[in-house]
Amino acid sequence: MTHQNIGPNINRLVFHEDASLPQVRIASDSMRMREVFRGHLRPFGRNTYRIQDCVLACVKYRQADRCLLQYNLRLVDAKTGQESIQWVTGLIGPGNFAEQMWQEHQASDRKSENPSAFQTFEPVSFIPKLGMLVHVFPYDRRLLSLPLFIAGPPSAVKRLLIAEFGPGKWHAEAWDTDLIRYRAEKTSVLRYLVKAQHGTTGKSEERRFYLKIYGNENGVETYRVLRRLWSRENTKSENFMVARPIAYLSGVHALIQEEASGISFQQILQCGPDEEAASAARKVAAALAALHFDQIPTTRQHLFHKEVRRLKKDWETLRSACPHLKKELDAVVGAIVAGLEEVPLRPAHLDLKTDHILFNGGRCTLLDFDSFAEADPILDAARMLAQIGAMRFRFPVPEARLRMAACAFDEEYFNRVPEDWRKRLRMVYASGILRVSLGFLRRHESQWPETVAVLLFEANRSLAGRFWWKET
Repeated sequence: MTHQNIGPNINRLVFHEDASLPQVRIASDSMRMREVFRGHLRPFGRNTYRIQDCVLACVKYRQADRCLLQYNLRLVDAKTGQESIQWVTGLIGPGNFAEQMWQEHQASDRKSENPSAFQTFEPVSFIPKLGMLVHVFPYDRRLLSLPLFIAGPPSAVKRLLIAEFGPGKWHAEAWDTDLIRYRAEKTSVLRYLVKAQHGTTGKSEERRFYLKIYGNENGVETYRVLRRLWSRENTKSENFMVARPIAYLSGVHALIQEEASGISFQQILQCGPDEEAASAARKVAAALAALHFDQIPTTRQHLFHKEVRRLKKDWETLRSACPHLKKELDAVVGAIVAGLEEVPLRPAHLDLKTDHILFNGGRCTLLDFDSFAEADPILDAARMLAQIGAMRFRFPVPEARLRMAACAFDEEYFNRVPEDWRKRLRMVYASGILRVSLGFLRRHESQWPETVAVLLFEANRSLAGRFWWKET
């Protein structure tokens, strides 16, 4: 099993002093945590790994509440000299929060659930000095079935996937497992590559399937939504597709889907040409408008007060990380909260990113419906525009291309929806910019403090109806 590159080592204090969580100051320092992990992580079995480097890869922080930190450790096998990357998650809370969880783990029988083939250090430990509970991948206190699936599909899942090859006696020749995404305590996505042969004809085929593991039963509603969308798009949709859902495994909180092929909207925006990027943006806008006017029942609702609550959480985190921008943040968030309003709810994706959209044969496929709910549809449009704009700070993409794509999206979307929807864009777009800013912070993107300051300035301009894609 391979992981992502360790990335740039950003040794920067993330948050100012928090009296409730003072240890965050040390935990957010990569250099100091390298030494802490060297002293506290115990080898699993007879492993002899040395920690060469430590990078803080992701931070999720709620002031005076808790902080989750994900680290990438670069390891060297003392026996072979081979290097590898190990994910480690640290969880800090007020008082003896982490110690209590450690004691609960010690009293449970979960210590036997981790396959030794993928374990470098003991799966769970506690660092008293920091009041930190530590999980070593693939162990995750929320994703308890992850070790089971990362070792390869269990026999029941193998039978399920082999059945997807069609009638007749198919048997698997080879299985390959790749980790596509891991969000500590949230979700993990695995890709299974299956090579199978028909027992009678000798015909061989290769197919890919995606398995998403959840920490709760959130995947149940996602599966239902996908089934409805799949049934609907097979009969009448010309604007977008979804990957076919195969099954939801309730006991292990896992969703299985067919592979969705194509090139991502993000790749098109990065590689151009400009006209192709603009054309793709129009198709994305048409897809979103179609989704917003569809009739897909769901039990989820993202009401006005939920959006305000999420906005305030983002605001608190950004204030903690950027105390020098407190005045500007307070003014922008205050204006957004005062300007938001209850509106009729419609089906909305609520987590659409440029890499959650694939193009194949002129049609686009929308991915990741875990946040799908009835909500203000402008949340989707505003956040997509914010995502396009954020690419200026993440990739070497010509700004003129992104501006052309954003203009095309803006024009196409608002030509397809009621005219009065546009008046909400300035407020919701400013909120979307704050959400994007939080992403730069959590991922420790290069020069994130400077980027957050620029994005905050842009959010303030949008409140006055001045959008970057309409300026020359």
